[in-house]
Amino acid sequence: DEIKKYLNSDFKNWQLLLDYHGGGYAKTSHELNRFIEQLKADGVPTEFVYSGKLFWAVQDLVSKKFFEPGSTVLVLHTGGLRPDDFTPVPSPGRRGEVPPSPPRRRIGDEV
Repeated sequence: DEIKKYLNSDFKNWQLLLDYHGGGYAKTSHELNRFIEQLKADGVPTEFVYSGKLFWAVQDLVSKKFFEPGSTVLVLHTGGLRPDDFTPVPSPGRRGEVPPSPPRRRIGDEV
């Protein structure tokens, strides 16, 4: 309700779910790490700060039948994944160190 008072919208078909922060910014768990590694093995690159938690939450909600049968689920990922592969995820409960950004390239630069 606190957030809704700041929104200028009549839409009532959304929720803010607070159960998937994983203990806080850049914190992780063994379960989340295994999930991220499985996504990577399946060809879906992700990381433990934002996108890994997002996809983990969606998978958990699907398994709990949170969504109505036949509904369309749109997962809006707004950032968090870097262009290069991440280093291994950190130990659970500790803030991870994010590697430095790779040099920026322009279209036409040799790779």
